[in-house]
Amino acid sequence: MKKTLFAVLAAVMMTDAAMAASSTPSKTFQAVTQLRKESENNRRVFELAERDAAEFTFSDGAVRGEDLKRALALIRRERPRLQSSDMDLSIAILQAE
Repeated sequence: MKKTLFAVLAAVMMTDAAMAASSTPSKTFQAVTQLRKESENNRRVFELAERDAAEFTFSDGAVRGEDLKRALALIRRERPRLQSSDMDLSIAILQAE
């Protein structure tokens, strides 16, 4: 429920720049979804990052919380070839199950 609320709020309140990035490439979405499912620790990292990801998206990247930083670092460490912006990754965090 909480996750769905953030996803809905993110979709409604995105700025023009965020909306342009909202067509999150499928590779980004798949990578985040796969990482989320790999371990309980990863799942928890992404759960904690959801609020920060929403704030990051709402603020057009101006607000970057510690939980989001942790999730982005995890993604970049585990998927170094993934060439996605922080905005795309934040949107994927909100969308991933």
